[in-house]
Amino acid sequence: MSDNKEIIEQWKIADMEKDFLSACLLDTHQTRKMWVDLYTHIDKTYFEDKVLGDVFLVFSKFFDKYKSMPSENRVIAVLKNLDYTEEKLNIARSVYQKDVFKSGEIEALEDDIRVFIKNNKIKNAVFKSIKLIKKGSYLEIENNIRDAIAWDSKVDLGLEMDADSVRERYARINEHFGSYIASPWSKLNEVISGGFYNKQLIMTAAASSVGKSIFLDQCAAHAWLHQDKTVVLFTMEMSDLVKSLRIDSCLTGMELKDIRSRQDDVFSYYEKIGKKNNKLIIKEYPTSTATTRDLEQYLYQLELYKGVKDVNFIVTDYSDIMAANKDYRGNKYMEDKDINESLRGMAQSLNVPVLTATQFARSATNCSLEELNEEKLSDSFWKMRTADTVIALWNTPEMREAGEIWFKLIKNRAGKKDVSWQMFVDYAKMNILD
Repeated sequence: MSDNKEIIEQWKIADMEKDFLSACLLDTHQTRKMWVDLYTHIDKTYFEDKVLGDVFLVFSKFFDKYKSMPSENRVIAVLKNLDYTEEKLNIARSVYQKDVFKSGEIEALEDDIRVFIKNNKIKNAVFKSIKLIKKGSYLEIENNIRDAIAWDSKVDLGLEMDADSVRERYARINEHFGSYIASPWSKLNEVISGGFYNKQLIMTAAASSVGKSIFLDQCAAHAWLHQDKTVVLFTMEMSDLVKSLRIDSCLTGMELKDIRSRQDDVFSYYEKIGKKNNKLIIKEYPTSTATTRDLEQYLYQLELYKGVKDVNFIVTDYSDIMAANKDYRGNKYMEDKDINESLRGMAQSLNVPVLTATQFARSATNCSLEELNEEKLSDSFWKMRTADTVIALWNTPEMREAGEIWFKLIKNRAGKKDVSWQMFVDYAKMNILD
């Protein structure tokens, strides 16, 4: 029945609305499931008949509190407080009068209610667009309409622990723990149980000019070149062209200052690599303008324009210079919370690792390696709470001159924390080495 797109028009909307409410009063598994699956996706304004919209609202509020449906007397009592006439109250009473549905009618009704919900979501998204056009918020318009079109009420019932599902569960576990992105450094991989896992937010933290961007770029390049992963690297701090030169330096082993004068050697390097099926893509955004919605929109555009569907690894340089999804009127604490929670949410929804960086607070400038901890992170509460792994980079000016850098694990959901070890960095070649 739902395959017929004209069914909603052929079936008077008010009758369908009333039948939906009547069906949900039936004490059957089928009708209870229909109600639970759909009612949170419905707004009372969807109802053509205002009385039925208010009946639905009473049903929803009552069910939220008692997990059952209200009696006719209770509904009528609420509506009387809204000064409905007796004629209008009879419309509400009629919801309680139909208690017999023919075979297959509930399934058909549920299918058409799903179409009804989706149509209303699309309609509301279009109406909201009128105000957003005046503000010039075209990306928000596109996101709202796309979300409405993509609406689906499928229910995820979670993971069941029992003998029947244990083999299937372990197949998924083995797939999860076998799908990590290894970092370029063996010691780091060892202490974080192999690498960066799907659905996780990984963060590197350092003071200015210690090596955050080198860390991010090298991880992105390693995943692309040595692990055949498709990687998207978002840059907000420098241009995509400059970022690409730094990666060229890291990969070829040539000093950054010589890259342009030795570009024939760079060409030869990439020719030896040959064409790869996976991609490393650098996308530039101006500082403090890009939100996670912008990043997700770009990934959608990659699929539409370039056919890049399976992105395996997302790197963003870096979270402190992104924009929040909401306007917090300059409240940096709440902006930071929004950005980091949204980055982790993106990792979960896309089922990929997301790697980013953050700046240490000024109090970390002169502290020792032993003193370096989560308290030294700027706005550390939300960063430490949200990130799954936080890797600190540390050195002194003297160590920098000597090419020495230390890694310190200050958060690690996969094992030990407060583990530190010495590494080496070649700033001229944009490379960190074991």
